[in-house]
Amino acid sequence: MKSFAKTIKLFLKSPQIILAYLVLLGVSNVVFIDLYKAFVTEYEKWGEQGTDAIYFLGDMGYLCCVFFVFWVFISYEYFRKSKEAGIQENLDCLGARGSIFYLHQLGTLMLAVLVFSANVSVYMVVGYFRLHFPPVLTDQIFKMLAINVFLLSVGAVFCGSAISQIKNRFAGYGVALALSFLMIWELIEPIAGGLGLGGNALHVLRSFLCFLPPDITMSHDALYGMPFESYRIAIIGIWVVLGSIWILQKMCIRSRNAMTVAMCVCVVLFAGLSERAWNRGSVLLQGDSPQSALMECLIDGKEPEGLAQSKAADFEVTGYRMELRIRKELSAVCRVALAESGTKRAENNAQSAGNNAQSAGNNAQSAENNALREYDFTLYHCYQIRDVQDDKGKKMEFRQEGDYVSVKGNGEAVKEITFYYEGSSNLIYSNSHACFLTGIVPWYPKAGYQIFTENRCVKWKEEPLVTFDIGLDIPGEVVSNLEYVDGRYKGKTDNALFVKGFLDEEYYKKTNVVCYPMQRSTYRTAKMIRDGELQRGMDQWMEILGGEKEPAADKKVICIPTSTAFSTRLDEYYETDSYILAGVGISPRELIRWRLEKTGRSELKDLFYELMPYESFFDEVDVNELLVYKEAWGTDFYDKKDELHDTVVQKIRDVGMQEIMKRIYARITAEDYEGNLDADLEFAGKL
Repeated sequence: MKSFAKTIKLFLKSPQIILAYLVLLGVSNVVFIDLYKAFVTEYEKWGEQGTDAIYFLGDMGYLCCVFFVFWVFISYEYFRKSKEAGIQENLDCLGARGSIFYLHQLGTLMLAVLVFSANVSVYMVVGYFRLHFPPVLTDQIFKMLAINVFLLSVGAVFCGSAISQIKNRFAGYGVALALSFLMIWELIEPIAGGLGLGGNALHVLRSFLCFLPPDITMSHDALYGMPFESYRIAIIGIWVVLGSIWILQKMCIRSRNAMTVAMCVCVVLFAGLSERAWNRGSVLLQGDSPQSALMECLIDGKEPEGLAQSKAADFEVTGYRMELRIRKELSAVCRVALAESGTKRAENNAQSAGNNAQSAGNNAQSAENNALREYDFTLYHCYQIRDVQDDKGKKMEFRQEGDYVSVKGNGEAVKEITFYYEGSSNLIYSNSHACFLTGIVPWYPKAGYQIFTENRCVKWKEEPLVTFDIGLDIPGEVVSNLEYVDGRYKGKTDNALFVKGFLDEEYYKKTNVVCYPMQRSTYRTAKMIRDGELQRGMDQWMEILGGEKEPAADKKVICIPTSTAFSTRLDEYYETDSYILAGVGISPRELIRWRLEKTGRSELKDLFYELMPYESFFDEVDVNELLVYKEAWGTDFYDKKDELHDTVVQKIRDVGMQEIMKRIYARITAEDYEGNLDADLEFAGKL
């Protein structure tokens, strides 16, 4: 105990070390006090409806970078004390007894980490009770303290321990500075962006070595919660092993056999931890790294527009029978049932063949056998197919390129095709902790080649109803648009949905709206639907536009978390046969736009949506503020689209906003509307 007390005194009497520690405590307390005051003020003003727990925890994550830098510095300086005092040689001569000094140094740093963690925990616990956070956050608070405060600090200590063995002091500081740049993405992003392939190498190195919380500058996901995945703990373990090697060498300095055993143990631990850190499965990443959700639209580094294809299926899917297992990622066995009565290819070819009797005969034979040369499907490129089999268990050759899969026929009638695939997505994530699997993004094979991405935003078209029979193996309960019967999810719909995470299941059962306790704004969406506010708004719009009144939200409503990934890749509103995906900003305006675009887009529809006021009262719009493109930009790049815009704007000024918008709405909702720009120009001139 005396030697341990001496190492504590060494810590306290080292000016640069104790000063750094006090500054760390001071900065942390000042920031936490300001953060606490800001959220309490917001809570007192708006109550529970104005305070989102995900942001309170997320804002605390900003300080993790500060924790890391200070602990690396403190550890580096403290472990160098034996070199500076000139006692390292004497300690080495004592063998294992001398190594006790280093263990006591490590114990002193762990004690300092515990004191620091206890200090931080006070603000988290007080904030939890003062801001009346839901009980589900107890788990998040504990993990925040255990991983983002304590274990992160421990990892930083061992980083400093490893760097302290560099003989040259200034070289050690250079390595520590480089490591800080590598760990803190905001510092390395400008460098990585300009290095090309070298930048990609930095991304890979960082993903293997960095244990700081990801996406601290991004908007967090209230369904997923804060990212506390096990791969970060594995990376901390890697640094613990690296930072412990020199201490083990000191302990085994007089025994070669003990040294060999110790190094073998370190190698085994390093290999096991590295495998877990690298094969992390499906996790939520939202930054600009190659693995993030924002970059998933890129296939082999190319934009999806250059690879997107649209091709109608030559066959009809009647149902899916799946066996899903979700742990680290999604593993699936998906049996796709095909229609037995002919194929669409036979119909299409017979029509194009005209009077060619021989071709028609061949097509009829093809329809009779229900055999195709190729079966085309769309499957999100993050899922890799391992095998494809027909209904008789025979292997079928396939080609998977990006989001598209072509399965080669066996020359026989095929009633069912079975896909064996697995994979992970950082956008539509699926792990044992949380999942957001929506058929908006094809996480199971869909018939034909479908373009479902445009400028990184997911676009979806209406699909036929098919039967689903799904066995799902995942810890905990999920919300689905399918009925849970006898341990399986069954039903007939256009696409299958599974949602799991920090959701308010009891509230969902009462209101049919999936809300998230860490994002209270979702309850406002639920209230707007439950109280009829959205329906009244839609009725008012239809009365003004002269359209037929329709139910606004008579299905399950799944709120879209306001994370950076979803805000960037998803629109505010999607409506399927059995559920609605709605952002926090759902409004009659968004709902009308969606229902117009279901039948296809056109320049006149886009213009209608552009001119629609955000409020429902058209008389409040100042028509004189509407921009005339020809006056603003000149005629150098003036085209028919701009001419349509200016013609409609002039008519609005002459006749009035409400009347013109009413006439346009009647045209674009007519059954015979084709969306032809020239015809729309002629129509606009006659308004």
